[in-house]
Amino acid sequence: MEIANFPSLTGEEFLEACHHLDGAYCKAQLGPLRKRWKLRLRMAVQADFLFQDVPNSYIEITRPLDPEDLDIDLEILRKPVIQRDRAIVCYEIHLHPTYRMPCLWFQIQGLDTGESQYDLDTVFRYLVPEQYKEGLRRYGGIGGISLDNHPVKGDPWFFVHPCLTGDNMSAFKCQISEYLTIWLGLVGGCVGLWVPRQMATIK
Repeated sequence: MEIANFPSLTGEEFLEACHHLDGAYCKAQLGPLRKRWKLRLRMAVQADFLFQDVPNSYIEITRPLDPEDLDIDLEILRKPVIQRDRAIVCYEIHLHPTYRMPCLWFQIQGLDTGESQYDLDTVFRYLVPEQYKEGLRRYGGIGGISLDNHPVKGDPWFFVHPCLTGDNMSAFKCQISEYLTIWLGLVGGCVGLWVPRQMATIK
């Protein structure tokens, strides 16, 4: 399917992109990783938070906070081992009603007592690789990551500003089936989210 106003998406195009990403996850040979890196296509039920031409479906991805629990390159993360067995990171991909681009929301859950999941320093300490920190902190004078009320759940979540990705996505003239995989490659890494290589090869 061609995207009418690439890289912007209509609600229908975003929904189809979500189905393609979900399909790639279902088809990929992930082995034991599937129990730890989980992707689900969700449907919102709180209609009060919905906007015109923004579908009530979205992508949810969860993974352990400890990067050693995942099959990823720890040299990329360059982080100390996190000694937790219950803390997870929950990521959600929603269509932004203004920018018409996917928006990545995320929240660290299950932190030890005394650590705040709403502290930006916590996010930078545990999720942001060293090579992204300076750029995210200075972007636009306000930083590339902000805390706001979640568009569906209403509680505070962090999000990566969608204005960061429009120009970058414009360089990739892709089909709807590849859109979210490419978008996650551009956006996810700055907050510790990578698409497993087994999914990236699914057509």
